[in-house]
Amino acid sequence: MKKKLALILTAVMTLSAVPVYAGVPAAPTASKVTVNGAPKAFEAYNINSNNYFKLRDIAYVLNGTDASFSVGWDGAANSIALVKGEAYAPTGSEMKVSDTKDIKDAVESTSAILIDGQKAALKAYTIKGNNYFKLRDLGTALGFDVGWDNASQTISIRSSFHRKTASAGV
Repeated sequence: MKKKLALILTAVMTLSAVPVYAGVPAAPTASKVTVNGAPKAFEAYNINSNNYFKLRDIAYVLNGTDASFSVGWDGAANSIALVKGEAYAPTGSEMKVSDTKDIKDAVESTSAILIDGQKAALKAYTIKGNNYFKLRDLGTALGFDVGWDNASQTISIRSSFHRKTASAGV
């Protein structure tokens, strides 16, 4: 009887030490990040092998560039409105980076996303009350470039696309 009780207690204690996620685990992004060539510190997460950044942080660092966009929230409609070309109004919550490198619980966002009034299909997660979006998807939808330098393990965000155009005869 004592042996069974000891096994049960050991199993309960072991299971209680394993984190339980309501969504998916989000590990802090280990990569460095630059914005228009300048190093920046973000609270960003790797979810299912993709980098997710806080929406307001991206709006904040791109404010005043040709990739500026505003962020609005409609609680009654559970929707996020993004408007390209508009200035971002900071809330004071931007660019806060925690000291802990703990894995967080990411829950898929149910909010509708509108870009210039049109519904957009962007994957987002809520982590500790903030919306995080896949960085490359945001770049494509909002008009900024996202790059990767494998040698330096650096993500680069540039405020405008640098598209190469083919010239005649080349």
